[in-house]
Amino acid sequence: MPSLPMDYWALMNSPANMESNTPNSERDGKLRSRIAALRTRLKARFSRSPESLSEDVMHKNLQQCMADARYLIAFTVSEGRKLEPGLIDKLVQAISGLDKDKETLDAAKETAFWAAYHQLTTALSPITAESARESAEMNIANKATGWHTYIAFAAFIALAGLQAMWVTGTNLYADLEKADALVDAQSKAIVDIHARQVRLNLQGAPIADQHAVDSENRVASDAYSELVRNREPLVELIEGWYGWMSLQRWPISEAANVLELQKTLKQAEEDHAKAEATAMTPQESREAAIMEAHVNDLTGKLKAAQVRKAIEIKQRVKLILDDMQRYLFPILLGLLGALTYILRSVSVAVGNFTYTRNDRRLSSVRIYLGTMAGLLGGMLIPPGTEGVLKNLSPLALSFLLGYAVEILFTFMDRLVAAFSSEKVAK
Repeated sequence: MPSLPMDYWALMNSPANMESNTPNSERDGKLRSRIAALRTRLKARFSRSPESLSEDVMHKNLQQCMADARYLIAFTVSEGRKLEPGLIDKLVQAISGLDKDKETLDAAKETAFWAAYHQLTTALSPITAESARESAEMNIANKATGWHTYIAFAAFIALAGLQAMWVTGTNLYADLEKADALVDAQSKAIVDIHARQVRLNLQGAPIADQHAVDSENRVASDAYSELVRNREPLVELIEGWYGWMSLQRWPISEAANVLELQKTLKQAEEDHAKAEATAMTPQESREAAIMEAHVNDLTGKLKAAQVRKAIEIKQRVKLILDDMQRYLFPILLGLLGALTYILRSVSVAVGNFTYTRNDRRLSSVRIYLGTMAGLLGGMLIPPGTEGVLKNLSPLALSFLLGYAVEILFTFMDRLVAAFSSEKVAK
């Protein structure tokens, strides 16, 4: 519904109307005449028939198409495009004829204009006046490619950084697995040596044999200690990697216990060293021995806690690595594939003068579809699919599906059609 003109509100709030308590015949006469004129304008506006409104809309559309035709003529000439001989002349004459009769449109002249305009748009298709204007305007073209470029660059940097962190975590995890395997193997070897010692003692073996086994046990224990020391830097590195990837938001449950045991063991070692250095009597020597046993007990508890902490870190690191490979990388690759397609298609559209604002809205939809296709494509398309897809890795497939989401939709349509045909056959 049309809104009331501003003259109405200006008239109602005018000083002449606000000071109506002061009698003035001349002022009242002017006020009545202005009100009558305003009523006439309001009546004409609100009593217009739908047919007249429709005619106004058509007239405005015609004027817009005439302006578009002029722009397309200028565009065609400036770009050096070829048209049918005489087409520009017919179009200019049709526009000139309509310009002379703006109030009363002549049907023949309007028909001539629409015929010539149709030939022009057909010759320039898929270029339209809207796409030619927006492609030629640098501000719109920059907006079309600018924010997509920024998002693509950010996605690429994030993907590269996360890929580097994933490779680092994978290598650390593999090295720690090897170190744990060596420690476990050496631990089993020490257990076997202890079992041989027990058997030799029970059998009353010669002293030389027992000394040989004892010497072998010391060598195995030293090798075990060396393997454990070599393993500790790997545990520290993978713990630091875990802290970066978890943003310190997922603390290790055994870490607090390890810190407390380390503090307690340090204090116990200091007390034992003081007691051992000042032991003068048998009682003090026994107390020092008790402290030494306490230190050994704390050392064993600390080692067990460190083992539990390392196992917990390894389990969490494995979860993070698996989640990155299964979910995070496919999402980022699908997003990057969709942005790559958008940047390529937008640059081609701007170069061919076919870019419109509608393409920008469709680009946002393409980003969402590409992200979902990157994540879900590997789940929906099995690894043994025939054709080109069977030779692609899962991550390469995510990028491809983000770039060309039609592949996923085609596969889904075939799948639905197969189920539908089976249902009809039954």
